[in-house]
Amino acid sequence: MKVDSLDGRVFFVGIDSLGVGASLDAKETGLKGNCIYYWGINGKVLNVYDMKRGTTVVINPGENLPPQVLMPTR
Repeated sequence: MKVDSLDGRVFFVGIDSLGVGASLDAKETGLKGNCIYYWGINGKVLNVYDMKRGTTVVINPGENLPPQVLMPTR
């Protein structure tokens, strides 16, 4: 189903063999809301798709930094 907003939430999606997916409240995580976060080439870059702007930003944490995603727990 097509949507225009995530109502202040963020989605994390793994596009590799990990098959990771999560929906989180942006305010609780300190992340920008209405964005979809997903891994790029070999998990070495993080892509952030902003639904409001319709743009994607690529974040490269560096060659020597292993890819990690930290999720809040309760």
